Amino acid sequence: MNLLITGAWQNAKEYIPMLGKEHDVVFMQQEKDELPCDVAWVEGVICNGLFLTHRIEQFVNLKYIQLTSAGFDRVPMDYVQEKGIHIFNARGVYSVPMAEFALSGVLSLYKQQRFFFEKQKESVWEKHRGLLELSGKTVLIVGCGSVGQACAKRFASFNTTVYGADVVTDEKKYFEKIVPMSDLYDVLGEADVVVLTLPLTKETMHLFYSKAFDAMKLAAFWLTLHAAALWTRRR
Repeated sequence: MNLLITGAWQNAKEYIPMLGKEHDVVFMQQEKDELPCDVAWVEGVICNGLFLTHRIEQFVNLKYIQLTSAGFDRVPMDYVQEKGIHIFNARGVYSVPMAEFALSGVLSLYKQQRFFFEKQKESVWEKHRGLLELSGKTVLIVGCGSVGQACAKRFASFNTTVYGADVVTDEKKYFEKIVPMSDLYDVLGEADVVVLTLPLTKETMHLFYSKAFDAMKLAAFWLTLHAAALWTRRR
């Protein structure tokens, strides 16, 4: 196979010699750069956002795509399916780090870490009476796939009640219950913490808007807005 590999695969250069025994391999570091080969030469790619800057229609002999991401939102899936191109994602690779990030984000807000960090910089010792405990809270995880299940496992260890919402409602470990997406707004009102681990698709785009926030507890609503504000500042 004529294989194009991009720098989206962090350790690509380490494995290229091995892949070269079975395939003809070309490497490009930056996906937005000009292709280092004839686009018609490419039969397979290992990439992330290559098709954001290079039209997939130009890859007339493309048969195989391996993504370094879990999501498919950077690939024109309608075209991929129409042409019968085989596509694979990195499902499971990011489950643990994403779950740890979600948990750390909630704990950071509950324990007012930004407040204490700012006071530490000022060399000031000041008590904060508004700290919350995660224990005893209800956590709703929207999207119960690999990342969602990893989140459920970690939140459950903090003595929380974990609910899930998904298109598939099969019983899964660490979830008290999983409801269909049609019942999402019914369980939103029970949640103290809401974690979104959904893939970005046409169906999930703008899933959370005013109706969803109106259905949430006031405290959970504040936590969501505060988290969004922190994320915006960090960007």
